[in-house]
Amino acid sequence: MFIPGDLSNRGRRAFVVALGSACLLLGCGYTLVRPDGAGPVPALALGVIRDATPAGDLGLRIRLGLARTLAARDRPRLLADDAEAPRLEGSVDALPDRTIAYDSLGAAFEVRLRGRLELLASPPTAWPLWTSGDVERSARYPRGATSAATESNRRLALEAAADALALALLDRLLTSPEVKP
Repeated sequence: MFIPGDLSNRGRRAFVVALGSACLLLGCGYTLVRPDGAGPVPALALGVIRDATPAGDLGLRIRLGLARTLAARDRPRLLADDAEAPRLEGSVDALPDRTIAYDSLGAAFEVRLRGRLELLASPPTAWPLWTSGDVERSARYPRGATSAATESNRRLALEAAADALALALLDRLLTSPEVKP
């Protein structure tokens, strides 16, 4: 039988470190997400992600990322868009770009996106069943040799930020406690 008092000095330290690490991990707020069970509802339909960015297509990119990931999961089960089930809708908007570095070789910039998801009841009610709150993600891009190259770099950064935003919003959804529709 294992008794902590029987440990050597080195073993006792290892035991204390392992126990302390376990305690810290249990209280950190992060949870393990299993592919067969997570999220506030067992099934949902995916609605529109409203896009208020100058690009105009990042909401669709985020929606496709959410749909692709949710379709591969058992819970929440993704239903047809017209299903009578709680509907996941959201929005994305762009924040002003920031200059993050500037020197004799050029400049580097950062694009920033802010998104939000809401789980709406079916039939609709005055308040959403769940909301993600605002989530922001960013990506960096360098100034190109020409304005076309800079704009191409910016577009790639916007797509990277949109993909990161979709994952962050999905993480908020999957780690949320269950709600009653």
